[in-house]
Amino acid sequence: MKRFVNITKELIPILADATGVRAVSRVPNPRPDKFVQVRRIGGPAEPNLPIDRALVDVFVWSTDEDDMWETAFQVRDVIMGLRRSQLLSAPVYSVTEFMGLAQSDDQTPGQPETPRVWFSVEIATRIKEE
Repeated sequence: MKRFVNITKELIPILADATGVRAVSRVPNPRPDKFVQVRRIGGPAEPNLPIDRALVDVFVWSTDEDDMWETAFQVRDVIMGLRRSQLLSAPVYSVTEFMGLAQSDDQTPGQPETPRVWFSVEIATRIKEE
């Protein structure tokens, strides 16, 4: 049986350890002042190769805009550094920035507007045979 890497589950502790910032897959309630959200938004498996190309969105929130950008650059560096690493449970073949850093402030009704930056990457990992 083939099994994909649960990329969200595996990225969360890596990013939290590397940055010291809480990392989650869903926005917590109540929403903290600073955190990183990681979510898989899709991505195909290669039809004839044991490769999964996960598309991942990463959001960085902080009540301080300078801190938000600094944390976003740090998170981006950690993710881009996964290429050819063994930090995940399967080899990482490539990490490609799909959409670069873009400010996208959170304007959730009933919440104060909060600085937020967003980027997307494709992370290609080997599919595990079990």
